[in-house]
Amino acid sequence: MSKRPDPQPGFIYIFRDHLNNNLIKVGFSKDPLARRKQLHTTGTALPMTIYHVWHVGDKYLAEQAAHEVLRGHRVNDRREFFEIAPLPHFSSFERTNYDITSDFLYTLKGLIEEGWDFLEIEYCDALPAEVREVHNLSR
Repeated sequence: MSKRPDPQPGFIYIFRDHLNNNLIKVGFSKDPLARRKQLHTTGTALPMTIYHVWHVGDKYLAEQAAHEVLRGHRVNDRREFFEIAPLPHFSSFERTNYDITSDFLYTLKGLIEEGWDFLEIEYCDALPAEVREVHNLSR
C-alpha cells in the first residue's frame, strides 16, 4: 500500500444496513449524505444507517487501508459491503443480534483507526454539522 502523490481529503463512512444487523458498507465520498441516498436508490431496500464518518487527509489511501483491515469480512470481492461477524467464526445468534454485532462493529472501527495510525493517515471524526454543510454546499 503506497501513498498517492496527490492526496485528496474527503470522508470515509461506515453505513449499516437497516434490515441486516451484520452488514456494513465502507467507502469514501465527498458527500456522505448524498452517497447514502444514492445507495438507497441503487442497492439497498431501505436507507442505510450512518454508523460513523471520518474526515481524512487522503480518502483513497484511507479507504484502501480500511478495506485491508476488513479483508476477511468482505461479502463480494467487487463490492464494498462487509459482514461484521463473518462465517465460520461467529454463530447465527452472534451474527443476527444487534447488541453483539454493535460491539463487534465498534471493535472493527477501532482496528480501522489503528491501521490509519500505523500508516500515518490523518483523520478525525466528522461532526454531523460538517457533513450536513458539505451536503448543502454540493446541492
